[in-house]
Amino acid sequence: MPNQESILLLTTDQAADWLQVPAATLKWWRHRRQGPPFILLPGSNHIRYRRDSLEAWAMEAETAQNRRRRAVPLKDPDALEPRVAR
Repeated sequence: MPNQESILLLTTDQAADWLQVPAATLKWWRHRRQGPPFILLPGSNHIRYRRDSLEAWAMEAETAQNRRRRAVPLKDPDALEPRVAR
């Protein structure tokens, strides 16, 4: 069962602070139906984000980004050697 902190509901501004993006970015993502999942509180137009959902979304975004990356071979293997200042 999740603890009390993991089900904490955050406002758009709080979620944006947690993700370190502008609140306008979250609003744009909602408009485009992308970004982290959100809750529309019943009978209102208040948006909330569950903190554990933000964490899961960020982890999935990181994993997806890492899957898309390819290893690029170095053209010059000596480039890994530290250079000595003269």
